[in-house]
Amino acid sequence: DITERKKAEIERENLRESICVQLARMQALMDLLPVRVWICDADGRLEMANKAVDQIYDGNVPSIEKAGEYGLYMTLWSDTGEKIPVEKYPIVRAINGETVENMIVDYKHVSGIMGTEIISSVPIYDENGDITGAVAVAMDVTELRKTQEALGESEERFRTVLENSMDGIGLLNIKTGKFDYINYANVKAAGFALGDTEEHGIEEWSALVHPEDLPGALQALETSKQDGVAEAEFRWGTRGRECHWFHACLKSVLNADGEPTHIVIISRDITERKRMEQELRESKKCAHDLIKELEEADKNKDKFISVLSHELRNPLAAILAGIQMLDITQDDDLIAKSKEVIKRQTDKLCRLVDDLLELTRITQNKINLKKRNINLNEITKNTIEDIILKYEDKGVQLETEFPVESVYLNADPLRIAQTIENILSNALTFTQENGTVRLALKTEEGHAVINIEDNGIGICPEILPHLFTPFTQADDTLDRRNSELGLGLSIVKGIVDLHGGTINAYSEGLGRGSRFIIRLPIIGHQ
Repeated sequence: DITERKKAEIERENLRESICVQLARMQALMDLLPVRVWICDADGRLEMANKAVDQIYDGNVPSIEKAGEYGLYMTLWSDTGEKIPVEKYPIVRAINGETVENMIVDYKHVSGIMGTEIISSVPIYDENGDITGAVAVAMDVTELRKTQEALGESEERFRTVLENSMDGIGLLNIKTGKFDYINYANVKAAGFALGDTEEHGIEEWSALVHPEDLPGALQALETSKQDGVAEAEFRWGTRGRECHWFHACLKSVLNADGEPTHIVIISRDITERKRMEQELRESKKCAHDLIKELEEADKNKDKFISVLSHELRNPLAAILAGIQMLDITQDDDLIAKSKEVIKRQTDKLCRLVDDLLELTRITQNKINLKKRNINLNEITKNTIEDIILKYEDKGVQLETEFPVESVYLNADPLRIAQTIENILSNALTFTQENGTVRLALKTEEGHAVINIEDNGIGICPEILPHLFTPFTQADDTLDRRNSELGLGLSIVKGIVDLHGGTINAYSEGLGRGSRFIIRLPIIGHQ
C-alpha cells in the first residue's frame, strides 16, 4: 500500500508549485521596482536579481557562487573616493549580520556601466534566527547626483557673481527679520566683519541709516512687501566711516501661495553721483549768479557811461562858458569869476579822472602800497584834524574814542588816512545839521576795529548788498554827493582788501543812521 507515499508526493508537488508561484510573484514584484534588488544565500551565492540588475549586465546576470566573487563583477568606491574592499560590500556585510542603510557609493560594473547608487542591505533569518541569506537594494542616483553637482556648480557660479558684485546684495527673511544672505560688498559697505553678519537683521542695518532718511527707507520696505517692488535713496553711516549715499532696489520673493517670504535688496553706492549732482547744481548756481553779475555789471556800465557823460558835460560846459566869457569881456570881475569857475570845474574833472584811475589800479591789483609800521591812533587823529572844520561848518558833532594804548599796523599811511577820511566825509554828507557822528577805535582778536557811526538818513536794506559795487550809479547809493560816479566806497573797499582787512556797512533803514566797521590786522600796541 503506497497511499501515504502518494499523498506525500502530492503534497510536495503542491508545495513546490506554491513556492514557484510565490517566487514568480516575488520576481514580478521585484521587476516592477525602480531599484536594483539582489538576493543571496548565506554563502553569498546570488539566488535572485530583478530586471534592473539584468539590464546593467545586458541580460547576462553573473553567476556568483560565493561572497568573495562580487568584486569580480562590480567595483565600489565610497563617497570620499576610496575603493571599498569586497568584505565591506553592503550585501556581504549583511551576510555577516550587519544592517546597512543608505550607503552612497560610486560603482563600475563589469559591463562598463558607471554611476552612483544608494545601497541598503539586511540579513534574512529563518524561524530559528539563523542567517539564511541577505537582500540588497540599490537605487541609482547617478542623474540625481549630476543634477545636484550641476546645481552646486550653478550656485557656486551665482555666488561668485554675487560676491564679486560691486553692488550690495542681501536676502531678507520677512518672518525672522534677519538676512539669510549678505554679499561681501554689503558687508564691506556696512563695516561689519565677515563672520558677524548672520545675527544681523533689518533692525541692525536700519540703525546705520541717517535719521532723516530712515522713514523713506522703511516705507520702501513695506511697499516692496505689498506691491512687489520699491526703490529708495538714503544715507548710510557705516561703522567708523562717513555717511555714503545709496540707491536701493527692493523686490519681494513669493512662495507657492503667492505670499512674500523674502525681500531681495540690491544697493549701490551713489555718493560720487550725488557729489557730482551737487557740484552741477552749484555750478549752475554759480553760472546763474555770474550771469546776473554780468547783467548787473552791464547795466551798471550803461548807467556809469550815462552818469560819466553827464558829469563830464557839466564841468566842460562850465569851462567852455568861462572861456567864452574871457573872449568877450574886459571886465576884471567877470574875468576873475570866469577863471575861478574854470579852475573849480577843472579840479572836479581831475577828481573824476583820479577816481577812475584809482579804481582801475585797485581792480587790476596795480596799486603800489607803501607799507610801513604806523601808529593808527595818530593817523586817525590827524585825519580828524583835516576834516573837523567841515563838521563845524555844517554843525555836525564828531565824537571820538581811542584806546589808552597805541595801535600799530603795517600799512600805507596815506591809504589808511584816505579810507578813514572817505567814510567820515560820507557820514558828514548824509547827517543833518545838529546830528552826531561817532568814531571809536579799539582792538579785537588781533585786529584794529574802526567803528564810524552816524544818526543820519540811513540806508535802504536793498541798497546795502550793493554799497561797495563799482560803477553803481550815484542815485542808487549814499555815495551820491561824495563821488558822483559812485566810486568812493568801491575804492575804500579795495584799499581795505589790499591791507588784508574787511569793511562792512550796517543800517536799520531810512532815517535810522548808518554804521561802517573797518577791521585791519595789527602788529601790536603799546
